Amino acid sequence: MADVPSLKSLLITIALGLALVGMMGWSRSSYAAPQFGQGLNAGPPSPLPILQGPREPRLSKKQQQAILKMNYEKMKKQAAALAALAKSLQKDIDRSNVNVLPVAVIKKAKKIQKLAKSIQNTARGY
Repeated sequence: MADVPSLKSLLITIALGLALVGMMGWSRSSYAAPQFGQGLNAGPPSPLPILQGPREPRLSKKQQQAILKMNYEKMKKQAAALAALAKSLQKDIDRSNVNVLPVAVIKKAKKIQKLAKSIQNTARGY
């Protein structure tokens, strides 16, 4: 059976690791904006206009840079919130004991997971 300190350190490590993955290890060169005009609609035009999906408008370089900057600022705020949640989760776990684990701890861990997933999706560009 896993002892409580290793479970606590595992939860904190996972939460902070996910936050750092979104913030570190990627730069402009490795994080490319989505290529517009590619994908399902990239083939030759459909003979039937009804079957043709909506085309995405091309964005200028200035608009692409503005989107990247907005995403970066959003990730910074989310990472700060994630770190605060992880610290408060650690305090909640410290206050509990082996026999009693508050429901708030489980809810907070789920919130951390959702926030980390949101950071990951923002880093991917969607």
